Amino acid sequence: PKSARSFSFNIYFLTEEYPTFICTQYNDFFIALLDSEYTSSNPALQNPTDKNLAMDANGNPVGINLAPAGLFTICKHQNTVTNKDGRAFDATSCIGNDDLKKTGFENHGGTGWLTTQGNVVGGEIITLRLAIWDLNDAQYDSLVLIDNFKWDIAEHTPGTGQH
Repeated sequence: PKSARSFSFNIYFLTEEYPTFICTQYNDFFIALLDSEYTSSNPALQNPTDKNLAMDANGNPVGINLAPAGLFTICKHQNTVTNKDGRAFDATSCIGNDDLKKTGFENHGGTGWLTTQGNVVGGEIITLRLAIWDLNDAQYDSLVLIDNFKWDIAEHTPGTGQH
């Protein structure tokens, strides 16, 4: 749309790798690569130079390693979780795993609904490429639910989080 200055959509990342493979070589990723002509003199509004909008405010890509950043909220509530290497991580952001009932991810975790945002030039044709892949294993699966795509007339800080 000619009046659009940004867009957003919601994602919900679920993975069988939680909590065993936090910060290990096994990390499934989701990316949202945006091709747009958008520019801004405000660095906070610039789309990422690598085009990936599926990153949190600290530059962590959407995957199991978002857990230490507090963005895994749908998981068994406990103070700490331990990965396969014996490293302990804060799990106090977990609010429970009721959302995971009958999903196949009951003993694992997810982000809950997050918002991904990017900025655009009104009227331009953009390309948005969405991809998910399994890294270094073929045993533990992840998936991303995507919903609620919408255009906005205001610019926003690009990235993924609890906006």
